[in-house]
Amino acid sequence: MLDYAVDILEKEGYTRLGVDFESINPTADRFWSKYFAAYTQGVVRRIDERIGQVIVPE
Repeated sequence: MLDYAVDILEKEGYTRLGVDFESINPTADRFWSKYFAAYTQGVVRRIDERIGQVIVPE
């Protein structure tokens, strides 16, 4: 599917294609780095959603 999308975009004259993924996702980094060269990088800081599950004793 990725090859198809790239083929269509090339035929339409596009020269750049971007994808965004979270910096905490090393699997995505390895996958996209196989097919594309990075043109920018950013760092995302997130609050761990599990913090809301902590029960504070009364």
